[in-house]
Amino acid sequence: VNDLSDQTKKRVKNEFGDDVRIINLEGTQLNYISFEMKQKIVFVLKKNPTDFKKLNALVDKFTFMQAEKWLIIDDEADFASNGYNKKSKGTEEYFKKICRELLLLRQNLVHSKYLAVTATPVSLYFANYWMIRPGKTILLPAHENYLGAEELFLSENPMMQRIRNNFIEDDEFRYVVKYDA
Repeated sequence: VNDLSDQTKKRVKNEFGDDVRIINLEGTQLNYISFEMKQKIVFVLKKNPTDFKKLNALVDKFTFMQAEKWLIIDDEADFASNGYNKKSKGTEEYFKKICRELLLLRQNLVHSKYLAVTATPVSLYFANYWMIRPGKTILLPAHENYLGAEELFLSENPMMQRIRNNFIEDDEFRYVVKYDA
């Protein structure tokens, strides 16, 4: 199974080649020197409090990084950034730790932007009160292989009907609104 951080590193490498340095903070010792931190860097980390603490420690150690421009991309923001973890069983306390570390990072970075990427942006608006909510939402067109709510809930496709019949309770359909595309 290809780990998400490996997938991310490959995507960054394909897009930017040798123009950026990729640092994966998972299991990393923070033995970096100032010269290394002055390069163009993409930090890849899993959304857990430990990895965010490592990144915060780097920003604290190399204070010049605080004035740099940062783009923080939260992939699968509706699920993973909410702190899902098998060991923690998705406890609220674990979620809060992740949000706390992310907010600390953003607070220390003078020029940072946070981009939450998800296929279900509405979930971010209905999140718990202490979670990070978007300032605005931009909907992008779905690619041809995307299976979204319209296909799942409104399609006459026999496979979709079987999924609905087996996994979705009748009273849950009241949350589905038919719309004209």
